[in-house]
Amino acid sequence: MDSSSGIGPLQVAEGFDHGLFQLALFLIDWDSTYRERFVRWVPSPDGDLLVVHIVHLDAAWRGFGLEAALTAEAIWSLADGCCAVVADLHPDACPDHGFTAGMPWPPASSAAIGAVWEEIGFRRLPSLYLLDTAEEEPRDLRRQARSRLAALNDAYPNHR
Repeated sequence: MDSSSGIGPLQVAEGFDHGLFQLALFLIDWDSTYRERFVRWVPSPDGDLLVVHIVHLDAAWRGFGLEAALTAEAIWSLADGCCAVVADLHPDACPDHGFTAGMPWPPASSAAIGAVWEEIGFRRLPSLYLLDTAEEEPRDLRRQARSRLAALNDAYPNHR
């Protein structure tokens, strides 16, 4: 939000991708302040906002119960200093970004991605998924996902 370049988050989003811009515009005003709806959803809007726009987990990693644990780790690593994380409600809309011809589209259904978001502590709101980094529940869910990942890791050597 406090860019040293003087370029606001909406201008950056607008130059990157139309879908990202629409999501950012829903939450941020042109003067780089949070809109009223965002402040209602995040009672402590002190810090940046992480917008997760494209999510891809390679097919080789799918189906092992790793999605939530890996996603939680990525989100929390990127969210340092952020007051919230948001993700689009419909991540499988028509792409206008650099997917290659060999990549399947959509990469996963909205329902599948939404289930992972909710499993790691995102709340589904009318137009997006939101994780308030000040809440304790997402932190507890991350610890649970880490425990499941550790249990899976411990079980793996027994099946080699």
